[in-house]
Amino acid sequence: MSFIYRKAASMLSKCCQGKGIKEILYEKDDPSKKKLHYLLYKTLEDLNILNEIYNMFLKKVCKNKYLGLILLSVLVHRKKIDGGGLIKREIKKKEKDIMKYYEENKDRFNHDEKLKEGIIKKYFIIYDEKYEDENLYKDNSKCIENMESIRNIENKCTLFNNDLSNNNKCEHIINELMKKNIPIEMDEDVEFLYKINNKDVYKLINHYNIYKENKIRIIDKTSCLVVQAANIKKGMIIVDVCSSPGSKAIFSLTLLKKKGYLICIEKDRKRCYTLLKELLKNKEYVGIYMDESFDDTQKITLNKKTFFHNEKKNTKQNTKQNKSKSVYKNMDNNSKMGVQKNVYYIQHINKELFIKIYNCDFFNLTPQDFSTFPNIDVVFIDPSCSSSGMPDFIYKNNMANICLHPYKDDQKNKNVINKYKSKASCNNNNNNNNNKYILLQSDSHKNIPYNKQDNITSHNNKLDEHKNYSISDDVLKGNIPKVPTCFINKVNKLSEFQKNILTHAINIFKTAKIFIYSTCSFFEEENEQVIQYVLEKYPNIHLLNAGKDKFLFTNGKYVFSNKCVRTFPLIHSCRGIFISKMSIGPKVQNHINKETQM
Repeated sequence: MSFIYRKAASMLSKCCQGKGIKEILYEKDDPSKKKLHYLLYKTLEDLNILNEIYNMFLKKVCKNKYLGLILLSVLVHRKKIDGGGLIKREIKKKEKDIMKYYEENKDRFNHDEKLKEGIIKKYFIIYDEKYEDENLYKDNSKCIENMESIRNIENKCTLFNNDLSNNNKCEHIINELMKKNIPIEMDEDVEFLYKINNKDVYKLINHYNIYKENKIRIIDKTSCLVVQAANIKKGMIIVDVCSSPGSKAIFSLTLLKKKGYLICIEKDRKRCYTLLKELLKNKEYVGIYMDESFDDTQKITLNKKTFFHNEKKNTKQNTKQNKSKSVYKNMDNNSKMGVQKNVYYIQHINKELFIKIYNCDFFNLTPQDFSTFPNIDVVFIDPSCSSSGMPDFIYKNNMANICLHPYKDDQKNKNVINKYKSKASCNNNNNNNNNKYILLQSDSHKNIPYNKQDNITSHNNKLDEHKNYSISDDVLKGNIPKVPTCFINKVNKLSEFQKNILTHAINIFKTAKIFIYSTCSFFEEENEQVIQYVLEKYPNIHLLNAGKDKFLFTNGKYVFSNKCVRTFPLIHSCRGIFISKMSIGPKVQNHINKETQM
């Protein structure tokens, strides 16, 4: 049997234990990454029906369930399995029955196909003119001005034409893409954002130098909507909490227009490296520096191997003696006693726009760390969440179903087989697995090998009554969905964390003018309930409109719901996002609608 199948099965097992799908795919550099990506996602797309087929036809001969699921996925999608082995022979014996059952029943599991990645459009931004010589400064304001004039050519016609002038870098890139039969549209809601067909993204990333040379950046529209809510102007001071992977930071830099200060905070070391790498892909920015003076003697080259190797090496050395110090570790002068705060700096080549990156726990930061920034304009708080607004949440829910009930009653499987054999199964649509978002019963959690108590609810949870409830039913209608039973404990813990981090931000940045709280979650517990908690705790906080009227949620039960942004895939062609905009002190006039609806 092909070794890649076993590797994919191991990845699927890790996914079902709670690890992120992309995290697993990219945790190691693997030459077969593309094949593994295909195997894993194809299996996840059909996980429920493959699980049913496994229980019916393969369970007795294949004890490695994840390998069985991978092989079944290969069979139904490729019609063949490479290699040999006992499991393959057993599958081949039952191939006709398996394929027949799959073809007859696959539509029964595609209830929420509309929530998949296909309806979510892809977007990118264009970096300003690339500096081939970092010592040479070029003024790119004409590029931005020309983009603005193009936007006003004809409001109803957003598709770029091939005969546009190539007087600036932005137009040149657009025309170059269109000559390669990649249609581009300027987004109707967010300035400087361009829309591309989903099918063209792979082509763009893998075959054209425009992407490989970092002239453009793929970015999600919802990240841009979060930044748009802040109404950023040139010269502002911005704080981005939980900053990695950097989409909000990068779009904020675009709107600062080469003048201002951006402070990024990221706790995780790997994610901080990703953030630094993404920021430096734009050749207008120089770094990283270990000192705020931006002296070239304090400038170091960002290198993954050295970045992490030196950290591990010096951590061991520092245990024995404090004299050893990594070139990648820069302790902030304002650090608490015994609390490490690694700080890095990046500057724009024109030396009027600066970035300060904290690699530390945000809860360890105090007002003293920001004492040199008395007039902070905007604070973004985008904490960890359930990611229920992301397309991958469909897969997470399916995996939770399988892991929570790996030992279903064998009698049920026998009944399904008997019904199938009698050709009556095609008329039976009452099976508990009839869609990908069924809430699980909490009748038994015994012998669950992957239970870490985060995804298990009590036996008395009231949502257990709604056994046939589907998240997609609400999301497709633009309503707030209920939390699936298997995620309630996890969401409640996240909600507490989110309340704490937002409260900490308000306490630290007492003079900040605007706070933007956002999550990529559909659930009320992580959004409105967090805002309600803060409003009750801080009576002097006021909510402002967080976006255009078309994105404001008018179907909520809270008095402030219509001031918050909520997006839904089928309605807005983007991921699910929640955005709220707050100010402290007297109510201020909100300009978001006037300035962004033009």
